[in-house]
Amino acid sequence: MSQYSTDEALSSGRPAKRRRFSDEMLFTSECVSCEADLRTTDPQEQVVIGRNGGQLAARRGECARRACGHPGGLPGRGPVPPLERRIAKWEDFDQ
Repeated sequence: MSQYSTDEALSSGRPAKRRRFSDEMLFTSECVSCEADLRTTDPQEQVVIGRNGGQLAARRGECARRACGHPGGLPGRGPVPPLERRIAKWEDFDQ
């Protein structure tokens, strides 16, 4: 199995490596596009953009558009969970 995605290779004209998400990204603590710390970002500016072993989030606007094609996040996805819940999940995972 190749490390390159066929869809990515066809869309860009050259092979692209698959993205590896950090643990922080999987727990919606870091923007998947610009890597900004989402723990300090206004919750209204965070949107769910997908799942990849965990919930993924990005900052609303250009970051979300780059990550999933929709500046407002993926349609039909709920809001990013409250910070307290994300921290609790992270701490449970980290133990």
